[in-house]
Amino acid sequence: MKKAPDAFRTISEVSDWLDTPAHVLRFWESKFSQVKPVKRAGGRRYYRPDDMRL
Repeated sequence: MKKAPDAFRTISEVSDWLDTPAHVLRFWESKFSQVKPVKRAGGRRYYRPDDMRL
């Protein structure tokens, strides 16, 4: 099943889509206030489509 275009994505999905390691995404989150994924239970990050377009 394919996700809807406006669905949240996990850090691994975003990492694959951007061809960028997950640790780099976490670094960007710590350095750039524009990168603000939603954090849910256990600290899991969920990225909105707008987060991926930054």
